Amino acid sequence: MSYNHSAAGGMNRVLASAAVVLASSAGSALAQPGTVLSHQKISDTQGGFTGTLDDGDEFGTSAASLGDLDGDGVGDLAVGAALDHDGGRERGAVWVLFLNRDGTVSSHQKISDTEGGFTGILDDVDLFGWSAASLGDLDGDGVGDLAVGAPFDGDGGTLRGAVWILFLNTDGTVKSHQKISATQGGFTGILDDGDQFGVSAASLGDLDGDGVGDLAVGAYRDDDGGPNRGAVWVLFLDGVAVSPADLTGPRDVPDGCVDAFDLGAMLGAWCSAVNDPNPPSPPCENCTPANLAVADISGAANAPDGCVDAFDLAKLLAEWCSVAGGNPCGTCGP
Repeated sequence: MSYNHSAAGGMNRVLASAAVVLASSAGSALAQPGTVLSHQKISDTQGGFTGTLDDGDEFGTSAASLGDLDGDGVGDLAVGAALDHDGGRERGAVWVLFLNRDGTVSSHQKISDTEGGFTGILDDVDLFGWSAASLGDLDGDGVGDLAVGAPFDGDGGTLRGAVWILFLNTDGTVKSHQKISATQGGFTGILDDGDQFGVSAASLGDLDGDGVGDLAVGAYRDDDGGPNRGAVWVLFLDGVAVSPADLTGPRDVPDGCVDAFDLGAMLGAWCSAVNDPNPPSPPCENCTPANLAVADISGAANAPDGCVDAFDLAKLLAEWCSVAGGNPCGTCGP
């Protein structure tokens, strides 16, 4: 199959051959919002990345936040390399990068036709990894999941495209997968040859309020109304509905009720977000002064001020549940 970006779909956009992590902060009074305070480049030669990149892999085709996949208190990143050759020509790959706080890579896991526990079938020039989007915890196992586009997939015809839903393990490997295409995944929309469904993807959060995250997928060569006018498909996904405040886990009993496990996890997440490397356990312990300014809520019932206590946890829970439109135990969300 002869292939180039222009002839096969006009994908002649500028591609970065490296992923660049940009850091911003509200801490500088002199900084203009949206400007870059510092940066860290991740490439074949920089940023602590030790994965093997070959010429033409186009690492950086896509990038998506994974949240804190490995539970070390630092956010992690998925990076596409859509022209990677694992298993065949330009089948594509996604790299899961476990990051340090300075934006360098502490470790990595590749997902491709031959690595990362992925058992889906990729064909030559599928371009798996051309797009990527975080889905949150779609299957309710406490680990974030990922949507990955393969816009040149041929299910049902030529270049109709596909999106792969990857259910991840905490080490970045794939636990299981679900393909969405013209012939799979319960998708009943009509895709025509050349639509290139999966050329872009974006998380929509829980759009329909069913407790499960939803997804937008681009098909930029859709012909509705005229040649290559393009389209976006909004996909309402099936999954395990979990209340925003209820965090599933081995100590969380019962699931569906916001309990002490959830409160402790929320406090830990809160302190982690403001760079406390040792979130308090039990809750009223050494949350650093900078964090106390965020997590400690002063009030008449809060004794002693300066300690993150049950009062603070209850207030935190009330704020969380008010967003979800529920109450603290059992009826906060689904």
